[in-house]
Amino acid sequence: MSNCKSFFRSFFSFFVKVAIVHTFTYIAFGILASNLADYSTLYSINTVSSFMRNFDSPWIVIGPFLQPLRALFIAIALYPLIDMLKTSKFGWLKLWSLFVCLAIIAPPSAAPGSFEGLIYTQLPISFHLKGLPEILIQTLAFSFLLWVWIALPFKQKEMSSKIFLFNLARSIIVAFCGSILFSISGIILYNFLGIDMASAKLDRSSVAILTLIGLLSTIASYVLAPRASKNPIWHVVLAPVYIIIYTLVPYLYNYILDLPINTTAALIPLSLVSIAVIVLSFFIFGRVKDKVTIDENIKNIEYDPSGSKDTEVK
Repeated sequence: MSNCKSFFRSFFSFFVKVAIVHTFTYIAFGILASNLADYSTLYSINTVSSFMRNFDSPWIVIGPFLQPLRALFIAIALYPLIDMLKTSKFGWLKLWSLFVCLAIIAPPSAAPGSFEGLIYTQLPISFHLKGLPEILIQTLAFSFLLWVWIALPFKQKEMSSKIFLFNLARSIIVAFCGSILFSISGIILYNFLGIDMASAKLDRSSVAILTLIGLLSTIASYVLAPRASKNPIWHVVLAPVYIIIYTLVPYLYNYILDLPINTTAALIPLSLVSIAVIVLSFFIFGRVKDKVTIDENIKNIEYDPSGSKDTEVK
């Protein structure tokens, strides 16, 4: 029973990593590629429009929210390779090679950009070629980030027991509050600029940027905030990261898409949101007694790389 419990704990922690990294890279590179390659025009081509959903489809909007479910199947497929990811210096390259060969170039179906797709579909060559850079770069980023996260030489298992859930919950709270403040700042900016609020509807673009900011904030909070609570020097790293996420990222996003709020005036409310998130993170990840107790307990746990059991250090 203990072995079964240990297995599910190990798999669950692996799945969470896969889900976060996959969803983040999927949305980030999807946003970038859809604008640089002008997917909306590409999908309107007669041959393509009968194969791909229109950009106005509700499924396009909810697609990013379904990626954690897709990540579950990716985690199931990759879990047997976890030892390779932990020990190999080129684990990321091996993983990416599997994606390129088995999932992109030679999948079982005639997918766009694949060898079979070029032979058996009537999709134009331009559609195959324009979609390949996004897929190749996204899978490369996914492979590298997942390898880095798993291969980091922790002697103590940070994903074990209460510490993982505790830090993850606090990171989600920071991201959730930050997303609300970001949305409020957008409403204030629309009113300040006298822009019709009808143009601020929750569309594909709004969902994408909110999801991207939420994921970036969750990752930054989980990785850096606990360290900043132990050593104040980490605030020197964490504060600029929050500023990048809540100020620079949305500002560049507005600039690239040329949205109605594409103005330098947007930097003022966005900067205030960044400051608010920095303060919020400081209080949420502050040195509370419960946190100290959990951190002290985790130091007494020695991680068994085989995943068979966690052993207390006497």
